[in-house]
Amino acid sequence: GILEVPRTGIILTSFSSTPPTKGPVGVTITGRAKTRNDLRSYQIGLEGTALIATADLPVAVYAKDSDIDFTITLTLEPK
Repeated sequence: GILEVPRTGIILTSFSSTPPTKGPVGVTITGRAKTRNDLRSYQIGLEGTALIATADLPVAVYAKDSDIDFTITLTLEPK
């Protein structure tokens, strides 16, 4: 699942989800990454998870080199 994705240098602060009645289930994860590379590795790890269709992260978060606050929006694969 989502919590099994390695997250070296990542601190997760919150999770929220959208109800499946409005389309695909979406999960929003917020947190802070120690470095840009840590954040990219985490995003790639999420995208490689079987349950996740997409892991959208605004490109603008990569403007900083370190201590990056982020919000990733996941779209889960339908069952």
